[in-house]
Amino acid sequence: MTELIIPAEAPDLNQLKERRMDRIARRVVLALLQKLVHGGLKLVENGHRHDFGKKSDRFSLQATIFVHHPQLYTRLLFGGSIGAAEAYMEGLWSADDLTMVIRILALNQKAFEDMEKGIGAPDSSRLQIIPSCQKEYEGGQPQEHSGPL
Repeated sequence: MTELIIPAEAPDLNQLKERRMDRIARRVVLALLQKLVHGGLKLVENGHRHDFGKKSDRFSLQATIFVHHPQLYTRLLFGGSIGAAEAYMEGLWSADDLTMVIRILALNQKAFEDMEKGIGAPDSSRLQIIPSCQKEYEGGQPQEHSGPL
């Protein structure tokens, strides 16, 4: 039996709701991106721009990531590079130059080791968010949350 690695139908981003977990994951992922030192990476979401790293003579690489839905952050936090690839295929994010994004991330591999390990790795910054998220997950399924963080 042949399985497709690309979803037969991408989710309708207009119908996906932002969850509490997405907001928590955003904070963690943005903190991890602060570790970027080689090359420049811009992240644009809902008109807000975040700049990470810096362009220099030695590392002149620069790229922009466009976040189309905040579930991207949860996918990154839990799934690392595989989660990022799946989220890309589902249209949760895009880039002005995907190859350049990958090159920048490869140059900063050490900074992204935490994200690549996923949430299961023992790290104090991740362990702090787990108790606040346990109520959101019941029986392995995310529950919608309407209140503020």
